[in-house]
Amino acid sequence: VKWPNDVLLDGCKLAGTLIEIQAESHGFSQVIIGIGINVNMKQADKQEITQAWTSLIEKIGTYIDRNQLVI
Repeated sequence: VKWPNDVLLDGCKLAGTLIEIQAESHGFSQVIIGIGINVNMKQADKQEITQAWTSLIEKIGTYIDRNQLVI
């Protein structure tokens, strides 16, 4: 089972979360939680994306170091 959830900014997708659960009725269960953030994507780079989206660089106007963002 997967549940995608979009994080929108001004009506455009900025990030998304994904939760995946694998469970057995009499066994182990696993949960994987992931986060994806459009950090330094520019509109000219990804013309094939069909939904409205944005990125932090588009909104802030400056390059963002992903390592610093995670910290």
